[in-house]
Amino acid sequence: VDAALPLDILRYEEKTLSAILRICSSGLVKLWSSLTLLGSYKGKKCAFRVIQVSPFLLALSGNSRELVLD
Repeated sequence: VDAALPLDILRYEEKTLSAILRICSSGLVKLWSSLTLLGSYKGKKCAFRVIQVSPFLLALSGNSRELVLD
């Protein structure tokens, strides 16, 4: 995927096998399609689940519904 689309892996957690990716908005559909079509990698089956999408990185850092103001 990265060969055709410039993207950054901002965080990867081995324990949960989750990652935060950064890509320009014009490449989002191409990335999403690529991940959907990818069924195996290096002979091992794989699947991807998109948990959250946001145009703002700050929005990914927490849940505004749990925000407590003093």
